[in-house]
Amino acid sequence: MALNLCFILTRSPDEGDTDSLILNTAFQGLGKGDQVTIFLLGDSVWLANKNKSKLEGFIKKGGKVAASGEHLQAHGLSRDDILPAVGIAAD
Repeated sequence: MALNLCFILTRSPDEGDTDSLILNTAFQGLGKGDQVTIFLLGDSVWLANKNKSKLEGFIKKGGKVAASGEHLQAHGLSRDDILPAVGIAAD
């Protein structure tokens, strides 16, 4: 039975390995046929930066990513700065 999984990240990619742990778990879910979404809040919006994103492979495998528009703006990131496939919530 396929599941719908959603992970919410809040920490900066520079603060430990939480993002790597979540990505590994998310990839496992995709491999099992689950629908997986990662939602970025707070400092984690830096993961969507198209110049150094760890999320490209996840998106190519069918994963979904959304980021808080308010938090992107607070961190000085615009639509042009992030991966095109990342959805923006509450812009």
